[in-house]
Amino acid sequence: MPLPKIELNPAATDLPAFHRFSHRAMATVFEIFIVCDDFHYAEQAAHAAFTELYFIEMELSRYVPGSDISRINTLPPNRILQIGHYAFECLNACKTLHTQTNGTFDVSVGAVLDCWRQAGKKGQVPDEAELAAAKQKTGLARLDLDEATHTVCLTGEHAILIDLGGYGKGYAVDRLAELLDEWSIEHALVHGGTSSVLGRGDLQPGHGWPVSLSLPEAGQAFATSALRNRALNGSGLQKGQHIIDPRTGEPTTSQCAAWAATSKAGIGDALSTAFMIMSPPEVEAFCAANPDVQAMLILDENPGDDVNHKIRQFGAWLQPAPSI
Repeated sequence: MPLPKIELNPAATDLPAFHRFSHRAMATVFEIFIVCDDFHYAEQAAHAAFTELYFIEMELSRYVPGSDISRINTLPPNRILQIGHYAFECLNACKTLHTQTNGTFDVSVGAVLDCWRQAGKKGQVPDEAELAAAKQKTGLARLDLDEATHTVCLTGEHAILIDLGGYGKGYAVDRLAELLDEWSIEHALVHGGTSSVLGRGDLQPGHGWPVSLSLPEAGQAFATSALRNRALNGSGLQKGQHIIDPRTGEPTTSQCAAWAATSKAGIGDALSTAFMIMSPPEVEAFCAANPDVQAMLILDENPGDDVNHKIRQFGAWLQPAPSI
């Protein structure tokens, strides 16, 4: 299944009220839409945001040699490592979310994910011994964080492989929105690759930012929402990709796609990933216990069939798209 998309409604792009800026980072395209009379001021604010985005990626990506996450991934057990603000803030939040989701969100499954990816390229499943070795490199509880010194220490006997792919883009969206706040930009929409979106203020007074949700194979939007000081995040599976259930070390098959509506894009990024793994009753219970969170799942009624889906929505926050 192609990945779900969250986009500004096409009709909104005809309005002359906003300015649009884009920048490639984190293997996707980030965009900022700003409502502002002064184009040059909006451009300067967007440039400042994208500059910060560069530094965020340099600190968080495990594919950047020398990044804080890369340094953690080569850290011997029981050694102390000082890391930067972005990485520490992300790891601290991820540990909290790991607990809140009963372990279904875990950024320490990078080794297991790589194991499945490499086997998948050969049309195989991982060797049991290789998978067992990869599982030994997991366990977010093994990462001790000291907020006073911004240091990390890895306990146990094995290395760890952190992958912030389920949190980093959402975190970056939050940081960009906070920087725009510092520039006194009250009305803006920030998104990272159409999967992590945050709307601040309004595109039109009192109406928030109109966004549509779609699955590319359907060819049209199937739902809409208005974001006002809210984030919306989506997760799904493409052919050859996996979302690992940390509880089993196996790829999840629970849902085709999941969305989470929250106050922050980083939290939503994590929860949309967790909701891909949780059963519908688990997602329903989580939303009931956390009234600020809403969710939507698309379940496969017929496994292997990309056309027939069942939608489950928790919380009245979406409307059917006008075209359906």
